[in-house]
Amino acid sequence: MLSLKEVKTRIQSVASTRQITSAMKMVSSAKLHKAQKQIHDFHLYQSKLNQILTNFLEYEKRHDLKHAVIPFSEEREIKKVTIIAISSNNSLCGAFNNNVIRALERAMDEYVCRGLGEENIHLIPIGKKVSDFAKKYPNVYGESLDEYVQKPKYDAITCFSDRLSQQFLAGGTDRIEFIYQHFKTSTTQSLTRETYLPFHIDHAVRRSNGDSGEEDQPDSGYQVNYIFEPDRQALIDELIPMVIRLKLYTVLLDSLAAEHAARTVAMQIATENADILLQSLKIQYNKFRQQSITNELLDIIGGTIQ
Repeated sequence: MLSLKEVKTRIQSVASTRQITSAMKMVSSAKLHKAQKQIHDFHLYQSKLNQILTNFLEYEKRHDLKHAVIPFSEEREIKKVTIIAISSNNSLCGAFNNNVIRALERAMDEYVCRGLGEENIHLIPIGKKVSDFAKKYPNVYGESLDEYVQKPKYDAITCFSDRLSQQFLAGGTDRIEFIYQHFKTSTTQSLTRETYLPFHIDHAVRRSNGDSGEEDQPDSGYQVNYIFEPDRQALIDELIPMVIRLKLYTVLLDSLAAEHAARTVAMQIATENADILLQSLKIQYNKFRQQSITNELLDIIGGTIQ
């Protein structure tokens, strides 16, 4: 049984921990609001860009015109695959990182069962937690990309996206996949595994419309009332890589928002548990103190009677 002094020390320790978790919850909540606004505003831009591109491609498909999406959407037999796994750099965010790591393990096992050796599975970990885990695999990207998690910078990310696209077009990999936590609400994150390349514009449109709250109407009337400068083909040649770059940037923003949401919830739960524990310890402390006072009174009374 704990002594009165030990209970008091534990109360002070739990109270100190509660102050830390409460502060972390408020910081994460502020970061979450900022990340939510950023990703919401960016989705509006991405949605409109996807809509324009879809109109162009739909027009070309119906008129049997050549378009630039073919190299990026080429389906090939999977002999080499690249998996991009995104986690956080820091912990204290519940099962956020563990879920990504477990999904990465399942993906690796799946491809190995399909006959691909681990040397044909190229891992690109983004985030310290998944980077530490990925060290046990043989074919891991050599450069550190952990800075992309904290503050995604568009210029650096687009350069990296272009390198991935060139690798795919050159036949260095037959498929590129994402594994990350998708932000749904401030209390819900969805573990997501999706294909980056080969690229399918219909999937991008459905995802963008779903996140922005708009309805997807792929077969409804398409619009081609644009003035092209210099021409339609040159514009599509520019739009396709742009949409692919935006996809990587959006996924990183999405994962960042999900991380802040997970940490906010985790710190909220930790703070509530600290409150419960403090209440229990204070009751225990008061019982010990009352028992100590009672014993002292009994000693005094017993001494007086003698």
